[in-house]
Amino acid sequence: MTYDSHVEWIGEIPEEWLVSRIKVLAALAAGGTPKVDDESFWDEEGLPWIAIGDMSSRTWVDSAERGVTPLGVRSKSLPVGIPGTILFAMYASVGEVAVLGIPATWNQAILGITPVTPNLHHTFLMYWLVASKRSLERLYRSNTQSNLNAEQVGNLPILSPALAEQRAIADFLDRETSRIDTLIVKRQRIIGLLDEKRSALISQAVTKGLDPTAPMRDSGIEWIGEIPEGWDVNRLRFHATIKVSNVDKKTIEGEFPVRLCNYTDVYYQERITDDLEFMVATATPSQKQQFTLVSGDVLLTKDSETAEDIGVSALVVGPLRNVVLGYHLALLRGYPDNLENRFLHWQLKATIAKDQLSLSATGVTRFGLRQESIASLQLILPPLTQQHAIADFLDRETSRIDQLKSLNLHQIELLKEKRQALITAAVTGKIPEARGVA
Repeated sequence: MTYDSHVEWIGEIPEEWLVSRIKVLAALAAGGTPKVDDESFWDEEGLPWIAIGDMSSRTWVDSAERGVTPLGVRSKSLPVGIPGTILFAMYASVGEVAVLGIPATWNQAILGITPVTPNLHHTFLMYWLVASKRSLERLYRSNTQSNLNAEQVGNLPILSPALAEQRAIADFLDRETSRIDTLIVKRQRIIGLLDEKRSALISQAVTKGLDPTAPMRDSGIEWIGEIPEGWDVNRLRFHATIKVSNVDKKTIEGEFPVRLCNYTDVYYQERITDDLEFMVATATPSQKQQFTLVSGDVLLTKDSETAEDIGVSALVVGPLRNVVLGYHLALLRGYPDNLENRFLHWQLKATIAKDQLSLSATGVTRFGLRQESIASLQLILPPLTQQHAIADFLDRETSRIDQLKSLNLHQIELLKEKRQALITAAVTGKIPEARGVA
């Protein structure tokens, strides 16, 4: 027999189950942050201080990047959790849930949740919070918030079946979610192998060509090594125009409205097409003349918080309507008589080019490339006909790899949805097997 819980996402529940609030059955403790600029608060050997990054993609937290001294704990009245405490992310990765495996404290973005009654099993509570995640997303999105607070989490409804049923459900979900997680990890490994294959394919094609039997010669540059006969090594400045954009995100009265291709567009999109959602900004006539994008343009990230993110390239494909290149980016256009833009794009994706750009970046907390550093990039250049052939080959073969990667990413999303649905069904009493009911 069942009855209506009067909670939309929970629905009908077994008649002997009760509906309560998390704050009635569990203690909630918000974390805090000691003085960041006072080194006396921090100690690697001190009490582990958990941040959101320590929880990410982990269901069991047993380490932290930083530790806090006893002084730091006392002066900030930081909570100290025991193993089994549930950690719940209220900012950033809202709804991320993990179980504490060691005595530790946590920052202000995390809520510690501990059962205060022996009638609430901590693993059942963890799975309940996972099941509540979508309900929480609707809550903070409806309020145009990007975070939650302890009161909102404490007021969440929770079902309380008999303790034996909670244990049975927790054991069932441990077993079944482990199987799903194993499948997810396998898919992620496949994606990693596809990424490696793609990177190796690009590097091989743009540095050694498509004919494995082609005679080779010494390039004269130690770190480049041998290249096919008939190929050359030369600096980018002799084969392309290079422009560094100065168009910011501002809208200034009297300037021309434009669609702005930003850093993130280039960083996350290998192909820049007209259907992307570009930011709206303004530009001067001179900026429009210099930085309006046309099909075939190669775009390059020139500034970043890490040197590894320097030199990410994207290719403009097809005509664009009034799109201008934004700040922190460079525009490259190969001379049509000796450099195919698609080949340039693929060469920039190769390890040998990325390493050069990364090493040329300067900075401490933020890294950047000077125009001269971009111009000094050493390109490995086959004859133009071979550049076209290599670009065609890589367009075709990377597309096949990308399709396989997309398929695996889609399968991962389906598995995650299955995992979420399984947890929700189990903790709300919809799976008799999970409850130990025949």
